[in-house]
Amino acid sequence: MKRLKATATEAVAESRGVRLAEPVKAEAVRGLIDDSEKAKPRERSLGPTARLVTREDEDNVMVEARDEKTKAVVHKSYVRKN
Repeated sequence: MKRLKATATEAVAESRGVRLAEPVKAEAVRGLIDDSEKAKPRERSLGPTARLVTREDEDNVMVEARDEKTKAVVHKSYVRKN
């Protein structure tokens, strides 16, 4: 654990001159979620207990795993393609 902390500290110290990306604005995140939710869903069974729902348009992908019995969302992920 000490080596990991030392390595992380060293990496941060060396990255001082690196230009970081601009933070993502809340409006952009809301847009990604809204656009992803509008795309047509594709569903497939993952066995007797789970279902995978994918919504994809030209810019975004949303994937969610649902419990087949309760229909509850177990996991949801959003990805911007470009």
